[in-house]
Formats: sequence, C-alpha cells, structure tokens
Amino acid sequence: MAVKIVGSLLDMNNLMWVIRYKIYHKLSEEELINYTLPFGFRVRDEDVRAIAAGSDIADVVSRIYPTVADVGALLETPQSGLPKLEQQLKRQVVKQCMAAFIGDPFHIGIPLAYLLLSDFEIQDLIVLIEAKSSNVADEEYRPLLLKTNLVQ
Repeated sequence: MAVKIVGSLLDMNNLMWVIRYKIYHKLSEEELINYTLPFGFRVRDEDVRAIAAGSDIADVVSRIYPTVADVGALLETPQSGLPKLEQQLKRQVVKQCMAAFIGDPFHIGIPLAYLLLSDFEIQDLIVLIEAKSSNVADEEYRPLLLKTNLVQ
C-alpha cells in the first residue's frame, strides 16, 4: 500500500511539473525528460516522453487518470485550469490514502497515509484561514478544499 501512496504522490507531482515545464517554460524535449522522474505508480517514462515529444497532454492525462473529468477543457486555459487539474489529482492521492485504512492493519501504508492526510488537512486549513481573512465567499473557496469534497 505504501508503494501506491508514494507512487501516486510522485505521479501527481511529476505530471504537474512536466505540464508546467511544457506550457509555461517551453522547455525542450530533452530538458523535460531530464527534469522529471522516469517512474511512478501510474505515470511511466513513456508518458513523460509523450508529453515532451508534443503529444496531446489531455489525451495522456485522460489515459492515466480516466476518472478525472474534462481534462481538455482544463488545459485550454492553463492559468486557471492547471490549479484545478492539480486539485483533482490531489483528490486522487487523498482517495488512495483513505484506501490504506481498509483491509490489513499491519503495513507501513497506514502511518504514511495518516501523515499525508494530515498534510492535506493543513492545506485545507490554510485555504480556510486565507479565505476568511480575505472575506472570500464560501462558494469561491469551497472547491479548493480537498477533504470536504470527498464526503458526499
């Protein structure tokens, strides 16, 4: 289970960095490959190389994460879409962490999942504090919260 959790976290970071490097920094294919990890839980070296070579980013992300909706629409406007994509990928990691608590109670994935969930909870608290101090409306900051959107 720990491999899935750490791998999912690596996947999220690696995928977001390769997309940022490609869109914002216009790095060459070689630089993209050198600055990213060639492994993960779902994201493989072929996926990083495909994005670096100019494949459609939305297709690659949709193939890796079929449950993430409207990737193409999110990537049309990267300034607002990439943070939303990152939130959706973080939610995937949170779900992976929650799954660690089901089943065998004697594995290293449980304390690791607890640690990551605590970190995500702190991120949610920071969003709440900043939103309240800036008088942001509830409907504007609520989509930015990671853990509250899992409860349905």
